[in-house]
Amino acid sequence: MAARKVLLVVADYSDMRQVVFEECFSPRNRQYAAYHGYEYIVSRGDDFRQHKTWCKVGIIDRMIRQRELVDGDSVVVLDADMIIVNGTRNFATDKSFCYAIDNCNTHCLGYFALNINPWSRSMLPCLLDESLYLRHRHEERWRAWCEQAAWYAICGIGDPQGRCFLDVPDYGWHLQLTADTSLSLAELRQHVEVRGPEWNTTLLDDEFDSPGAMSLRPYYTNRSRGQDTIIRHFSGAQSWRYYYACRPLFPSAQNPGVSATPDFEPPPFSIVAFKQKWGC
Repeated sequence: MAARKVLLVVADYSDMRQVVFEECFSPRNRQYAAYHGYEYIVSRGDDFRQHKTWCKVGIIDRMIRQRELVDGDSVVVLDADMIIVNGTRNFATDKSFCYAIDNCNTHCLGYFALNINPWSRSMLPCLLDESLYLRHRHEERWRAWCEQAAWYAICGIGDPQGRCFLDVPDYGWHLQLTADTSLSLAELRQHVEVRGPEWNTTLLDDEFDSPGAMSLRPYYTNRSRGQDTIIRHFSGAQSWRYYYACRPLFPSAQNPGVSATPDFEPPPFSIVAFKQKWGC
């Protein structure tokens, strides 16, 4: 039986963002999945730990326990406030787990790729450990970052003292060892791939003064070029920018404004038609 490949997104907004996701972002996700051979799953999530971002890890854990995912299968996860800018790049990893350091210098799990194997099956219970969650759930970082805060804890990720995590030995793993640190440095080096901010672009120089970017400015450490962006992440209180949905999903190397694979492009998106339809 062929290995199962899943692209998972949890999207459950109570405002216009749900419409934008369904009409702008999701068609690009679907076409990316079709081109790269992924099964596309969109979930509304549930009330797991009272925060939707926990759901993506909970869903994967449930699928493994119910043997919907088995060794050899793989999962790519995108947050619903992410738009694929360049779909020519395969989001999968050759290691067990992969994520990116974003422009604001966090180990961000908005995008991650997971290969199901003995190591990843043992890592997920560490990430979802109930006693760990109950000890820290009232802390500000845990309320804001959820599963990302748990990753910091089990990896012993500490303060890089103003340096980019990409320039710190071992990306800052084991900088702050505590009783919660459950993953060894040796296994992190062996099983985890860390990518740069082009894979999780949370801010760009030309969008620095845009509405909603204020909360991100103090953390804007890792600059990247707009033309290198693979995934744009509208984290914090940023406005979702429609123009990303107007670009080719599979830009040609010679001309970024022309699609290299037109048969896999999502339906044409028009900002004017969208605003006329929804009155926004």
